[in-house]
Amino acid sequence: MAEVVKVVVSAARGPRGRASGPLGAESVGPDHLTGDALERAEMAYRLGLGGSYDPLIPTVCITFDYWTDAYEKAFGPMSQRGLVGTWFVDYRTIDNFAETLPDSAYNLATKLPNGDFVGGVRSGFLLDMKQNGWTIGAYLGGYPVDTNGDGKIDVEWNMRTLYSESRELAVAYFKAIVDKFHAKGLDVASVAPNQRAWDRRLANVTRNLWRNVRVCSQSMPQPLPITDPLYIDKGSPASLDNGDTPASINAVISEFLGRAKPGLLTFVIHKIGDPPANLSVPPATFTALLDRLMAEQNAGRLKVVGYDDLR
Repeated sequence: MAEVVKVVVSAARGPRGRASGPLGAESVGPDHLTGDALERAEMAYRLGLGGSYDPLIPTVCITFDYWTDAYEKAFGPMSQRGLVGTWFVDYRTIDNFAETLPDSAYNLATKLPNGDFVGGVRSGFLLDMKQNGWTIGAYLGGYPVDTNGDGKIDVEWNMRTLYSESRELAVAYFKAIVDKFHAKGLDVASVAPNQRAWDRRLANVTRNLWRNVRVCSQSMPQPLPITDPLYIDKGSPASLDNGDTPASINAVISEFLGRAKPGLLTFVIHKIGDPPANLSVPPATFTALLDRLMAEQNAGRLKVVGYDDLR
């Protein structure tokens, strides 16, 4: 447990005369000691008031979108190296191994010899990973729409389109997703919208539902501390695929560590396997990524955290 020193200032009061420090009456918090956002975030981290990432150390998140490779191919190797990750899961695939799994759910309805479907996610996987430090987040897949009234889903709106059609419908959909995860024993603190379709309006109407939103529509590193965790729009290059190599991955990390100010770098991964599969990272490239991050983390030059810890 972090050692906390109580700073007592007899007249230090927060807004409207109330004590604003974390330790009760006549204590002061980081907001009263400095006006610099980075210094406040560092104080909060040192006092154990923030998340598990230090805003003065470059921070990396390894994130996976919906495919079961996160558990089957990444969880073991990452655990062996002391690394944690984040798996954004489409709620429609949790414990769903029936033939009703929608074809539109990212081509997940491919039957395997054992009767399961590619993409069917067992809730036991998720609970196991959560207990081992991983973040289990919600992938905000497309909202299914029957446009011609024939009873079949023929299009999936992204989140911006859904909100434009109906703010109330969008909020109800988001709440329903949270409830689906709760029913499986999982809380949702982090989400990732499909097509990276997110904006300030959506951030504002979901402030009471979750804490962090991975948008990553811009490739430059996300500055720390994060100004609005519900709109993390920087920090990730394009999703990794079969065009990435160990050399290119190492170049990205070296450039990130060479920046004057620390930031957040997010890797977005779908599948791990040999080409020519679309959005599939070659195993050698994935191994190189893990080995480099492990070495840098062990040397204290960066920290790998789950998305839930970006607070």
